[in-house]
Amino acid sequence: MHHDGAVTGRLGAALIILAAGLWATVGVSVKLVPDADNLPPEMLGLVRTLFAGPLILCFCALTGLGVLAGARSVGPQRLVQFALAGLVFQICLFRSFEALGVTLTVALTVCLPPLIATLRAQMRGTRTGPASAAALILALLGLGLCSAGQLADSGDTRSATGLGLALTASVAFVWMTDVARTMAQIIKPITVAGLGLTATGVLFCVAVPFLVTDPMTVITQAAGSWQVSGVVVYLAVVPTALAYICYCTGIARCRSTAVGLTASMIEPAIAALFAVLLLGEHLTPNEIAGCLMMAAAMVILVLSESRMASQTAPRRWPVGTSKPAYP
Repeated sequence: MHHDGAVTGRLGAALIILAAGLWATVGVSVKLVPDADNLPPEMLGLVRTLFAGPLILCFCALTGLGVLAGARSVGPQRLVQFALAGLVFQICLFRSFEALGVTLTVALTVCLPPLIATLRAQMRGTRTGPASAAALILALLGLGLCSAGQLADSGDTRSATGLGLALTASVAFVWMTDVARTMAQIIKPITVAGLGLTATGVLFCVAVPFLVTDPMTVITQAAGSWQVSGVVVYLAVVPTALAYICYCTGIARCRSTAVGLTASMIEPAIAALFAVLLLGEHLTPNEIAGCLMMAAAMVILVLSESRMASQTAPRRWPVGTSKPAYP
């Protein structure tokens, strides 16, 4: 059983790293199609969630996973929490891009969530292994090396509003992750992803008219280009539907929210690699060193998850009590 626990912990971290890799393709895929790069970022958030959620739910229904039963099991309160957290995260993230620039926003929103989760876990007395702490520190140092030069050049674009938006986005992401972990104890993680993204997409439909001028015109123009339509389909299927399935499945198998969020910190390194290979961008020596440090942090994290899981006895549930179905 200890071996099964080690495999579960290792698989959880690996799935989150895979999700981070899929998320890292968003910026590159949009940059490859100039017309898609001109779309308002809120519209990209809308189409990602609105298409990806129902797509996952259709798959769940076809495979007999019981979507309606799953929604009743988790209850409307958790779905509303996931949707609100997802909506706040997306809106604050995109607004922070405008105030701080992409580099600084990504650095903050990737760095802050695991720090917030780790500090909260420490305040609650949750045990944090030395290897997990070392992985977090190494990832932070690597992230700092990757973004140090660009941060120095973007000082004029920083503002208190942008920093507040980035912090709010990070808190919302931690909140969404907590809700996803709770829901994944009751229903399958794939159903969590489908229900959560669908609920977020519905809220986005309500919010977009207040965020984008004449959204219908934007949608009509995007639909007229097969390249833009292809990017939209890709964004909905791969870095949203598939990525969130991997993320919800992985976070349900990690020992804590903090561990799962630390694993997602590999995203900037993967995005930088894609930019070099597909966009012809060049990395400085500091950026190369930072990427290697983040990759090393992920290796340490996956190995530590295996060791910690193998040392933790599986929970035993008394006869007659309600046992969570997953993970």
